[in-house]
Amino acid sequence: MTTSPATPHPDDLRLFLTVVRRGGFSAAAAELGLSTAGVSKRVRLLEAQLGATLLHRTTRRIGLTPQGEQLCLRAQPLLDAMDDLVG
Repeated sequence: MTTSPATPHPDDLRLFLTVVRRGGFSAAAAELGLSTAGVSKRVRLLEAQLGATLLHRTTRRIGLTPQGEQLCLRAQPLLDAMDDLVG
């Protein structure tokens, strides 16, 4: 039997997309009203849950890995559909 990664929580996907859209952890944290360390930790936990590195990190910038790009492409339509369903 093969194991697959657990399904990420929609809030974690939204947080990840905010980091990408804002171009960093600090800007995302400010928008979300969270600490930078908290945002960084949640992204690390999401990466661990998915078993993939999503972001290349340097002290000055972030960049998407191929897996991060795929997640961005797939997550936003799913989140939009969920919002339509419950909204």
